[in-house]
Amino acid sequence: MVADVSPDVVLKFGLLELGLVHVLPSLGVAHGLERHLRPAQEVGGHLRRHRLVIARQFRDRLDLLLRGDRDQDLFGLPAH
Repeated sequence: MVADVSPDVVLKFGLLELGLVHVLPSLGVAHGLERHLRPAQEVGGHLRRHRLVIARQFRDRLDLLLRGDRDQDLFGLPAH
């Protein structure tokens, strides 16, 4: 489950840079990242909906990886 992912993973995979802020509150994100969340969550309209779709896709992919699916990487690309 996504809730099992540490803040280190959030940073490693660049979730803030990808705009996946809607996933972060369930991750127990470290206090130092909280200042990044509020402005990004205030984005409205089309961009916000797009980010929610990406966040859901990321959550599903991450869940598969945590359960041992190694055929694809975190972003659905073939594993090397």
